[in-house]
Amino acid sequence: MNIVFEYLYRDAGNYKNWESVVFSNPRAHDIDTVRASVRQAMSNAEFFDAPAARLPDLHFPVFCAELDVPLHEFFDVSDTDQAPDDLFGRSIDQLLVEIGNFGR
Repeated sequence: MNIVFEYLYRDAGNYKNWESVVFSNPRAHDIDTVRASVRQAMSNAEFFDAPAARLPDLHFPVFCAELDVPLHEFFDVSDTDQAPDDLFGRSIDQLLVEIGNFGR
């Protein structure tokens, strides 16, 4: 099974942009292990820098630096039979490395 990684950007007005990216799972990790690993890789368990992790940036066209936050929010992961669609052809393990490198 492959892994769907779901995340969003939430601005100061609580407007949201959602995205999901499918990653390969060549080591056949179970979904609970992947979910725990994602949270552990993020410095505060739910926020991360999507562009630094080479994921699509979901910021709205108008950004208010005084109110809006620069980080994206992790929502969840799930198993899928869908084909991987990550633009860089990464596995879920490779994504975790990139998310874990943010802010360290």
